[in-house]
Amino acid sequence: MKRKQCTAIRRQGTKIPRNTSDEVRQKAREEYSQKTKELRKLIRKAKTEHWKSLCNELNTDIWWDGYSIVVKAVKNLVPYQLPDMERRNILRELLPPPSSDTNYRER
Repeated sequence: MKRKQCTAIRRQGTKIPRNTSDEVRQKAREEYSQKTKELRKLIRKAKTEHWKSLCNELNTDIWWDGYSIVVKAVKNLVPYQLPDMERRNILRELLPPPSSDTNYRER
């Protein structure tokens, strides 16, 4: 509801004719800035309350919402890329080349 009021006040302020006195324009700007501050406070308060309720809910049941929140956050992460030389060195240590005395069956 506050967002609609804020938008309505902004629109009213932009519809003020240019030949109107500066006092009227200033009053409209102040009213708009006051309403936007109130709206920001309400949004911040709602976010804080929702975060607290979410934390309390996660304390009781972590596997439902907690798991989905973490999976969403991790899904968008970019994996760490090793430099090519470092990757090759790790592969050489983990998978050494076959020795010459190894007999492979031909197909």
